[in-house]
Amino acid sequence: LAVKLGYYEYLLSSSSACADAVVGPLNAGTAASWTTTGLSLAIGTYYNCVRALDAAGNASAWVASDGIRVGP
Repeated sequence: LAVKLGYYEYLLSSSSACADAVVGPLNAGTAASWTTTGLSLAIGTYYNCVRALDAAGNASAWVASDGIRVGP
């Protein structure tokens, strides 16, 4: 049974479990890339997180990047 993609959600998190959102979640549509601008981030590690939602609104689990370190 094929499930049709509805859209992706993006969030920037301070947790690799995508639990502590700094930005989002935001509807990223079906784009293959996403840009967030105008951020003012404190020193720390941040994770780009994404999940897919199908046309019925059922969501996958969040998946995190390896992390991005901001700071000295």
